[in-house]
Amino acid sequence: MPKPFRDELLRDNEENMAIFRSKNFPCLEICGRQHLQGIYESLRDLPEFSKDRQLIAIGYLSDAVEFTADSQGRFVIPSKLLDGLGTTDEVLFAGIGSTFQAWVPERYENQLPEAESEISERQLADKMLPPGSFSGHGGTG
Repeated sequence: MPKPFRDELLRDNEENMAIFRSKNFPCLEICGRQHLQGIYESLRDLPEFSKDRQLIAIGYLSDAVEFTADSQGRFVIPSKLLDGLGTTDEVLFAGIGSTFQAWVPERYENQLPEAESEISERQLADKMLPPGSFSGHGGTG
């Protein structure tokens, strides 16, 4: 795991991390224990035996594995998750805010054009920028 990602988690006093399959992309999601705990807590807002609660629990939490990286940031990706990532000797880490993802480099490179296209089509960048900032449409605001 790259040092900047480790530092971010350690800054938040996160030594224990969790890894699980992404539900949106062909990669693995990695987050601190506190983030995972937030997902658990959000489930409490749903009725205990509701289908929505059970789908989220099965989809996000059933394959989550907690781990601690060594002092150099190394950790073992469990085989049940590695199968979903694909066979590779290399892993690319991509930061996405307070969490990050582990990708097979080729899959990540193949996903970028599709993501950029969807951002443009749905004008997602404009929704994320504060009013008056650069909008990405050829000028400053």
